[in-house]
Amino acid sequence: MRNLPFLVLLFLLSSCVTPLMEEASQIKLLSLEEKLESNCSSIGLVYGGSSMGNNTGGDMENSMNEVMNKAYQKGANAVYLKAMNSATGGTGVVAEALSCEDELTK
Repeated sequence: MRNLPFLVLLFLLSSCVTPLMEEASQIKLLSLEEKLESNCSSIGLVYGGSSMGNNTGGDMENSMNEVMNKAYQKGANAVYLKAMNSATGGTGVVAEALSCEDELTK
């Protein structure tokens, strides 16, 4: 029982990091121009969020990793970033998961 606080802290710290799945690293992040010029269909919106505290860069990376992982799990090969908000409390990302049949995503 003496190790319980240590185990809880270890769990909290390890759960704050969202690793990017290897397969999700192949997803292309499209600009608005690329999205409009591509033959893409929308799969749906994906959301990511992270609040590690004073590490805004880490929050952004974790949030984007979460978005890319979720997009991959939905079958997307591209995403279009709709919104990103970063503040002291954390970072939130909203993206559109896309299925594209275009050279831009290959």
